[in-house]
Amino acid sequence: RCVVRVCFFQAEDGIRDYDVTGVQTCALPIYSNGINGNILVSDALNIISLDIHRKNISDLTGIEAFENLEVLKVHDNLLTGIDLSNNTNLTELNVAKNQLQELFINSGRKLLILNASINRIDTIDLSDLTDIIELKLNQNFFTELDLSKNDLLESVDVSSNPYLESLNLINGNNVAIQYMNAGRNGSLYCIGVDDPAYSTINPNWLVIDPDYYTSTGD
Repeated sequence: RCVVRVCFFQAEDGIRDYDVTGVQTCALPIYSNGINGNILVSDALNIISLDIHRKNISDLTGIEAFENLEVLKVHDNLLTGIDLSNNTNLTELNVAKNQLQELFINSGRKLLILNASINRIDTIDLSDLTDIIELKLNQNFFTELDLSKNDLLESVDVSSNPYLESLNLINGNNVAIQYMNAGRNGSLYCIGVDDPAYSTINPNWLVIDPDYYTSTGD
């Protein structure tokens, strides 16, 4: 049986941070009676930050109980899937270095930071993440990425995606992007941008060939 030991760190306004140690490869157990060192569902609702990276976790069943979670760090695990449909208050999500094949984030309008790098993701819809400012999707299996709805982006890393053929960055606010890395994408020959001339001379925009910039996305 999986045994989860929890440590709560008290803040002035109540429980704020949650840390899990000693987690084996299994789900997070959330029980209604609070026995055996497992937390109550009512306690889970008080958690806004959860860091369980590098714990060999393959199943996050139970994460749905943390409805008020704002920060979730589950990088360096063994996840092949993750359901965050109940976690609509997330502002920061780190799922890097797992084995995810797809990532769906419902009602993600509050999300500001997403790191899903070093996975196997080939399907992702970012159109709902209208407030996101930092995005890391390097080393995945995408064939195309559409970031045209993400007009608050300041940092974008989509490097080293071997199957990426099309990248749409035409969001009307490319001047806000302080860093963009689309390098080491051997199949990428088309990058849609607001102004190819601006993107070409910007030293913080990294691509294989600036000639790939186009204002039409074609």
